[in-house]
Amino acid sequence: VFVFLLITITAIYEFNIKYKGERTTSEIVSTNSISIGENKEIVQTFKLENDNFNGVWIEFDNLGATSKNTNIIIGIKDLETGNIIKEEKLTDSFLRTSTKYRMNIDTIKDSNGKMYSLYIKYIDFNDKENFKIKYNQNDLIPNGVMYLDDKIQNGDLCIQISCLRPKKVILFYAMLIFINIIMIIITVFIFKKKNMKIEY
Repeated sequence: VFVFLLITITAIYEFNIKYKGERTTSEIVSTNSISIGENKEIVQTFKLENDNFNGVWIEFDNLGATSKNTNIIIGIKDLETGNIIKEEKLTDSFLRTSTKYRMNIDTIKDSNGKMYSLYIKYIDFNDKENFKIKYNQNDLIPNGVMYLDDKIQNGDLCIQISCLRPKKVILFYAMLIFINIIMIIITVFIFKKKNMKIEY
């Protein structure tokens, strides 16, 4: 029983933590912040290593900022087709109270091996403060390049790329958990039946 219970607990842990439906690239530790002023645009390109691309985490550095009436546009573009996949506006109220933002997109099933870009534009400029995004001075995103106004920069933005797990992986762990639960029930039933015979 102990062995089956241990296997079940391990499978549940793997399913809920490691295989909880998504796979996300490793977190990039920030070493600095890059500022964007009026009419400026920063772009980070990246190549997908998995299918089912469904979102990007972006890390900002604007907690406690006092600027108001400041908004930014963030978007994701397919570099092969040039099509904009999604574009959103973030307000200053969010930027002053949050360090991370997740941009969700409709799942792209055949994203493996394709190039995409994340672009961020500063609009409704308030000249009291520039808008800041965290980055690492080392090039940590494979096949990725960071641009500021079309000029290549050293390092990469602190982003994490998310892709849905293949259904077969989820089904495998679900079946493993189910089989182990059944085995535990059968084992407990057998032990109880043996104990009943001994008492008799």
